[in-house]
Amino acid sequence: MHSKKLRTLSALLLALAYFAIKPHPAFAKDYSFPKVSFKVWLQEDGSAKVEEKRTFDFDGSFSWAEEWIPIKDPATKITNVTIASDEGPYSLNQTNSAQTYTVLNEGEKIHLKWFYQASNTQKTFTISYTIEKAVGIHQDIAEFYYQFICDEWKKC
Repeated sequence: MHSKKLRTLSALLLALAYFAIKPHPAFAKDYSFPKVSFKVWLQEDGSAKVEEKRTFDFDGSFSWAEEWIPIKDPATKITNVTIASDEGPYSLNQTNSAQTYTVLNEGEKIHLKWFYQASNTQKTFTISYTIEKAVGIHQDIAEFYYQFICDEWKKC
């Protein structure tokens, strides 16, 4: 009888050890950008109107995204920020509910955060804004230099 209990206990310990060291599937989520495009319209007043379209490919469930728009020159301002998706325009407010967004000026960058529902799908977001004083005007030339992708993004 004692031998039977010992075998049962040994089998139980062996099973526990097996499950403790056996790799378990990870349920990680991730996203990528299969398509990113930018359109920029330079204005006579030296500003630039920007339209970004970012297609996210979601693997898993997601409810928000964020972006930082760098401000390289203290004279430059980012204005007229709007965000939309295939479902329509988002509302600027602090509720953190689907189809809303926030804009926070952090001095050297503008922090955008928007909210939605997406799971194992692709979703395209349109981020539009104006860069005030984007064109540098000199005596003999005017120049526009701005890095739109990969400067402040964790993924490109």
